[in-house]
Amino acid sequence: MQVSGEADIFGRVTLTPNPMRYGLLLIFALLATACSTTSMDTESAPDVIILQMNDVYEISPLEGGKVGGLARVATLKAQLETEAPVVSVLSGDFLSPSLIGTLKYQGSSIKGLQMVQTLNALGLDYVTFGNHEFDLKEHELLPRIDSSSFVWIGTNVLHVTEGDTLPFTQGGKPLPTSVVQTIDHEGGSLRILWIGECLPFNNKPYVTYAPYNTTAQAALKEHAGAYDLAIAMTHFDWKEDSLFAAENPQFALVLGGHNHEHGLMQVGDSRITKADANAKTVYVHRIWFREGKAPRITSTLVPITDAMEEEPKVAQVVSKWEQIAAEAMDQMGYDPNEVILQTDSVLDGRESSLRNHPTNLGQVTSLAMLWADTTLQLGIVNSGSIRLDDQLTGTITMYDILRTFPFGGGIVTASLTGAQLTEILAVGFHTNVGSGGYLQVAGISELSSGGFALNGEPLVAHQTYKVAVSDFMASGGEANLEQLANYTWDHPDTWRGSVRNDIRDIVAAYFQAGGRW
Repeated sequence: MQVSGEADIFGRVTLTPNPMRYGLLLIFALLATACSTTSMDTESAPDVIILQMNDVYEISPLEGGKVGGLARVATLKAQLETEAPVVSVLSGDFLSPSLIGTLKYQGSSIKGLQMVQTLNALGLDYVTFGNHEFDLKEHELLPRIDSSSFVWIGTNVLHVTEGDTLPFTQGGKPLPTSVVQTIDHEGGSLRILWIGECLPFNNKPYVTYAPYNTTAQAALKEHAGAYDLAIAMTHFDWKEDSLFAAENPQFALVLGGHNHEHGLMQVGDSRITKADANAKTVYVHRIWFREGKAPRITSTLVPITDAMEEEPKVAQVVSKWEQIAAEAMDQMGYDPNEVILQTDSVLDGRESSLRNHPTNLGQVTSLAMLWADTTLQLGIVNSGSIRLDDQLTGTITMYDILRTFPFGGGIVTASLTGAQLTEILAVGFHTNVGSGGYLQVAGISELSSGGFALNGEPLVAHQTYKVAVSDFMASGGEANLEQLANYTWDHPDTWRGSVRNDIRDIVAAYFQAGGRW
């Protein structure tokens, strides 16, 4: 189901059941191995189904084609629609970050256009903002909202423009802070109140965030007596989601995002669910409703795998963008399908990890620098250069390396004193916690007496150490590390023989050489 038109977007939305809703034996077989979270009588077809995604940056399957893929999600959606009306939602983070988004098409930056076109084809209904939507500049984000066929709900997110604070707009109309959607069914109708809340994580001059509890309660009050079921799309950490559910128990479902691993939490009468990022899984919520009774809900986590066929209409859009990206990558000298690594390990490239503590992906990037030049003693990585915001496992291709480091860039070297390094590391490990300036460095540990040790040996203030950093860091571009621009850096063209001086080439070559972490 896809809503369209002014009345649908800014007023009440009505769904009519699919006449084939009782013919769905296939989907019950498909979901038979998934775990239902509520034991109940489900002999009758549900009155509505909610298809939930969150944190989807990739339109194509991942892990060598084994998991994910929005064309497969579209197939699942079509199957579900033969059972009952389907409302499909995405709880934030989809316009950024992605490799394709960094490329150009017809002279303009793509910046999430591939996501909007694919989700339009899928027939997505509702989204809320995620923090990564505001990675885009104001003039990049506004056209993406306007080109969306789905409805953006911005309950606590406001647009700061020309000294005024107003809702963002879609098609020239203010985004709704809430929507009441009416689903007709055999026993009457079900009225769903939808809101969308985002954590105040990405603070850009053109956006501000109202308190989420205040705005949620305002929506409940505005529509008092006019809804049967309240559902919140949220882009919070688990902690905020659990607090939200405890403080706003009227919301029977809290469809969360921001975290990239699936989970379910029951807080009182509220159920919080999150699927895996990049549509590796989706949540399917079946809802039964009769007048005078509370809605009954089952929630099933459904893996999206290569056992599913791709829906042709969406697959065609995905193929178009894959071709655009492939041509751009070919011009850059890369084969996106080249297998770089097979591993059972999980490389953690999530922003929430990288920017707060060491991760194996951050450490392996540092080690790859040391492998590229064996005279180096330290490879320092600013976590903001790793833009994957996901985890890698299984078959890792060149495309995965490129989407991990979408901006690429060379590494440069200098000889720095122990005193200089101590200053840099103190900023990177403490001052810059929570930001892209948090540093990932292999071989460094903190001493209980203060200062740092390299491979177990305390740094000596006047001793020099050969260090590598990104050319971005060396230019003074990282917050609180601007002093790096004052040092003298060497800029080699190649490393380890003929490996091009680009962090993407260096990490790929390190993996292919059997590098460990």
